[in-house]
Amino acid sequence: MAYGRTLAPRRLTLAQLEERRLAAGTQLEAGVSRPQIQTQFGVSSTTVHRWVQRLKAEGEAALLSTVSSGRPAGLTLEQRDQIVTLLRQGVLAHHHAHDQWTTPACESWSAARLACGTTATTSRD
Repeated sequence: MAYGRTLAPRRLTLAQLEERRLAAGTQLEAGVSRPQIQTQFGVSSTTVHRWVQRLKAEGEAALLSTVSSGRPAGLTLEQRDQIVTLLRQGVLAHHHAHDQWTTPACESWSAARLACGTTATTSRD
């Protein structure tokens, strides 16, 4: 058991993370020390420092969750539709010797038809 720390799940949801930031922000504004915040919420001094900076710069609203768009898609919708069509047709319809999609078969097909930056490797089929 870790001494001086509260028990918490290993992974928190976005809502739980936001709730933790807001609760810590309330404590910070009430004058609770940074080391006490670290211990109470089980976070690093760097995290507490970031929260303090955000609070000073933008207030409590800066501790609210934001939407992350994630990594941009590497394929267009048209390219994704082509892949669905390809998979429905099956590998044999595309002149490969095996009845399963292998990495070389996928690479050679996608590089030739999608032009999405993939380079075809020498086919082992």
